[in-house]
Amino acid sequence: MRRRLVIILTALVISLVISTPHVFAAYQYTFKGYGYGHGIGMCQWGAKGRADAGQTYRQILAHYFQGTTVTSNYSVPSTVRVRLFGSSNLSKAYIEGEGSSTFDFVKTDGTYAFKGATGKWAVVPATGGLLTLVKPDGTVAVDQLAGPIIVTDASNPIEVYNAGGSRYHSYKGSLYVYPVDASHLYLVNYVGFEPEYVNGLGEVPSSWPYDALYAQAVAARTYAVKFMKPQNTFDLYDSVQSQVYIGVDKINETSGGTNWGARWAKAVADTKGQVITYSGAPIAAYYFSSCGGHTENVELAWPNASPQPYLKGAEDRNSSGKAYCQQTGNTSFSWTKVISKTDFESKLGVSGIANLVITKYGVSPRISQIKIVKADGSSTAMRGDTFRSKLSLKSTWIYQMGGTFPDVSLNYWAFTQIEDLVKRGVIAGYSDGTFKPDEIVTRGQFAKMLCLAQGIPTGGSNTFTDVKGHWAESYISALVTNGIIGGYPDGTFRPEARISRAEICSVIARAMDLSPGSNKSSFPDIEGHWAKNVIQLIASNGIVTGCTDGNFKPNASANRAEVSVIIYRTLAFAQ
Repeated sequence: MRRRLVIILTALVISLVISTPHVFAAYQYTFKGYGYGHGIGMCQWGAKGRADAGQTYRQILAHYFQGTTVTSNYSVPSTVRVRLFGSSNLSKAYIEGEGSSTFDFVKTDGTYAFKGATGKWAVVPATGGLLTLVKPDGTVAVDQLAGPIIVTDASNPIEVYNAGGSRYHSYKGSLYVYPVDASHLYLVNYVGFEPEYVNGLGEVPSSWPYDALYAQAVAARTYAVKFMKPQNTFDLYDSVQSQVYIGVDKINETSGGTNWGARWAKAVADTKGQVITYSGAPIAAYYFSSCGGHTENVELAWPNASPQPYLKGAEDRNSSGKAYCQQTGNTSFSWTKVISKTDFESKLGVSGIANLVITKYGVSPRISQIKIVKADGSSTAMRGDTFRSKLSLKSTWIYQMGGTFPDVSLNYWAFTQIEDLVKRGVIAGYSDGTFKPDEIVTRGQFAKMLCLAQGIPTGGSNTFTDVKGHWAESYISALVTNGIIGGYPDGTFRPEARISRAEICSVIARAMDLSPGSNKSSFPDIEGHWAKNVIQLIASNGIVTGCTDGNFKPNASANRAEVSVIIYRTLAFAQ
């Protein structure tokens, strides 16, 4: 057992099987990945990159939706009903005629609830699933109205404000206000499909190349035709639950004296009636922001979906290997998300997480299925898209999962120990951002790590013939001055030589005042070895055990991951 710690040593362990540690919490997990969105169908930034490279919108759509045809003069619906504010219900909504124009509230029987309203009116839900109209001055104009109430303005768009009075968007057509209960309501915009609805789609910047806009217009039109729901009180949402729809605000986009919205309106007009078909029928024309260089099969991105011949993952890079979506302005080509340990487990609904195991990949590097392993060995299976949604990640293409370094993921065997020591400032990564856990540690590197772990001031002196001018000279001198480490009989220290497992244990024994512990270990390969006694002493205290084959391998070297584990264990031993 431990009697007294003279110096808590930063030491090494070499492929050792180590006893259960005193756990220092990993305070946060880092996830890094590529792309933004589900990865199915058309990559919007990729479409821009392809248009920049001179591809036509038909070529772009043929790449993302394999085996399809752009069909002209398709018979699209005359009207579409778009639920505003996504799936959210409102406690009330404000309505105003654009440019102070008048508007009317009409009952479903065609009679007026109020005619010639001006200013910013409120529609408020009431008991019994009824609605109340409130004038701009706060007085009640009409109450006890059965829903839905229809808001119309024959000549001007209608502006909508949220419950807090902030402007949302402005819309052509009419608005239907539906009561939900005594406290909530929702709004639906009845609007012409072509061009009004398509004109109002705010999915991409109107400044993009025309062929990218054409591709977007055709894909969006196709999506709407495919997924309209005539059996409901609305056909589509105005959010990413369907497509982002911002009404006339889209074609009114202006900046720097340029009416950018006119470009989008032209793209809609130039592709009027065009939809993407497969075997003559409109396709599920999914699209998303950024693919990172590869799209995904629909059945692998969404495991419950049926495979579709036109929704297959495809490489999305140019001849030089650069992703088409990797360009200025795309802030989501790659991304980083840092999550605290508490939030990580809370959002996943799993406590005591010890490991993440990817059990199935897509045709791209996206995660299709993942297993969350707890410290007690139990596990929970989860879909990749569910994992992404719960953690609010931008995509399921995750190349670094949980750690500070891309080569030390949450499921890496020494993840906890490395992360803890990084936070303590004991160890660090390389300039390229990696940790290189398999790299062997030298005697000079060991000296530096030991000083950093123990807060031993650098300096002092040494008489070694091969240390002067070496980058680790000050660390080596500090340890020599404190009597922690020595050199070889020939007067050298050999700072670039690999430190052996036996040497590690010897230094630990000199640094820590230990008495024999309760762990009993026997290693056949240390009989007659000069470090037999110190190896047995360290092992008896549970700081290290042997290798999986029952031996200790005293003359073997150790890598950075193994070093991190023994440092962590030694610090834990001192608690």
